[in-house]
Amino acid sequence: MKRIPLFAAVTVLVGGLFFGYRWLFPDDSVQVRQTLRDAAAAASFAGNEGDLGRLTKAATLAALCTESFHIRIELLGGIMGKLDGRDRVRSAAMEAATVCGTVRFDILDTEVKWIRGTESTADFTLTMEGCGSRDFNAQPFQARLKKIGRRWLIDRIESVHIFEK
Repeated sequence: MKRIPLFAAVTVLVGGLFFGYRWLFPDDSVQVRQTLRDAAAAASFAGNEGDLGRLTKAATLAALCTESFHIRIELLGGIMGKLDGRDRVRSAAMEAATVCGTVRFDILDTEVKWIRGTESTADFTLTMEGCGSRDFNAQPFQARLKKIGRRWLIDRIESVHIFEK
């Protein structure tokens, strides 16, 4: 009769240790997804946000990128853009927050393609609202991330061409 509470206590302890370990030390694919979600949150600005809040978010976004960060975007409708370097990302985020006011990015259905050592590739769909536009028409992107220390940082983001001739 005394074995049942002991068995239950051991089962709860082992389950707690398992989930605690997973929470404290998530696997690489979870960390890659979290890095992309954090970047989308840092790139989103509210119109009533103060200068310090915008500066903090821009610095957070830049901190999620490597020094040699590259972004190549070809939006639906033929608009093209590119940014090179962490500092340029920071200044572009500040400009966008000042000019556009409210901008909201959401990352949908992230799929981590492969993880080899310190590099990873992830496909995701990005939506944007704000800056005079109602919808960004959910566009697919591919990101390459590098693991530096214990953190995954974004090294490159490119538009994915769905229909090519």
